[in-house]
Amino acid sequence: MIAEGLDVFLADFGVVCTSGGQTFKGLLDTPDETLNMGGVNILSTMYVCTVKTDDATAAGLVSGCAIAVGGVAYLVRDVLLVDDGAFSHVTLSK
Repeated sequence: MIAEGLDVFLADFGVVCTSGGQTFKGLLDTPDETLNMGGVNILSTMYVCTVKTDDATAAGLVSGCAIAVGGVAYLVRDVLLVDDGAFSHVTLSK
């Protein structure tokens, strides 16, 4: 775990997230992925927001709920614990 506290990790690059009446910071990653479907390559963007697990729990993040990340609306696909569980990856759909 980060000795200085989890908020330090989000301070510089975190964007404002809002869901379930809660506002918190998260790190949005949007890496492109190449998927092969029937011999045809398709390019897809995977939206993943890293948030403190406590914030995800307080906001009630579950599959199918709405979330705004940096002012953009998404739906939560999954909430997955990372390493020791202090942070979670929230996979998103536009």
